[in-house]
Amino acid sequence: GQSLSEVVSETCFLSTRKAVETMLNHSSKQVCRQCTLRTQGQPQRRVQLQYQLIQASSPATHEKRILITIEEISELTQLRLNLKKAEQELDRFSHVASHNLKTPIRNISIYAGLLARKLPTELLEPTREFFSEIDRNCQHTYRLIESILETSAIRKHRISFSAVDCTAMIHQLSQELYHTYPDEDIEIVSTDLPRVVADKTLLRLIFLHLLDNGIKFNQASKKKISITASAKDSFYEFVVSDNGIGIDANYHDKLFVLFQKLHPDTVYPGAGTGLAIAKQLVELHKGAIWIQNTAGQTCFHFTIPIHCAES
Repeated sequence: GQSLSEVVSETCFLSTRKAVETMLNHSSKQVCRQCTLRTQGQPQRRVQLQYQLIQASSPATHEKRILITIEEISELTQLRLNLKKAEQELDRFSHVASHNLKTPIRNISIYAGLLARKLPTELLEPTREFFSEIDRNCQHTYRLIESILETSAIRKHRISFSAVDCTAMIHQLSQELYHTYPDEDIEIVSTDLPRVVADKTLLRLIFLHLLDNGIKFNQASKKKISITASAKDSFYEFVVSDNGIGIDANYHDKLFVLFQKLHPDTVYPGAGTGLAIAKQLVELHKGAIWIQNTAGQTCFHFTIPIHCAES
């Protein structure tokens, strides 16, 4: 046989040895490295070396046992690894960039407001509209940044399933929304909602985005939203209905696209992310979401697999 130093490049051998030494000294669980394997009489192959600590040292022997796995990397596997790395880098960039943008945007809005207050009346009146436009655009950009951070957080979220009382969750969300919109006349009712096993944080966000959508895009003097659920075959189907402005069927395919807005920001402020995020969260539960319009109602349907339901 050949030793590792004979079948991989010197750079790969040295970096792998250093990583394994670090693993042993700090009792880490595993180390992975990719390299090109050069064996006698065989074509070069791209492989992944995995060193896994399977037994930490005992006080008596100070022995440490390592399981070494060599896995050949196919072209498809390499593409998947590259995609995963690109996704991680994109998440890291969006997180850092968004955080670094929040403070400047906030400062622009603050200093524009301070400048407007310090200007004499004869200068302020002709420019008041410009200051309002600066503030409106700052608020819009800030909402976009918050939405990017929320989307990034969802991608990193580790799903944790637990029993969720949907009736109690809707009651709590209703109280929060009544305080969020104190000047609006809102009625939120739910009927016979089941207990399900789902990620409580993500399910809460699904309901929150759908309820908020029913309030925001609603010109009725009394905004009415209802939540119902029924068992159908292998899933629960939830329906969130409101008496809002409705959505033309020609635009249904655009509703769940990130940053897609059907109305100008001056009419309905927002980042255009709520329904897109709700769709991502439903799909993480292996469910589906869609919209149906009925007379005087907008109805959002989404499903949660019934095999996740609590018996």
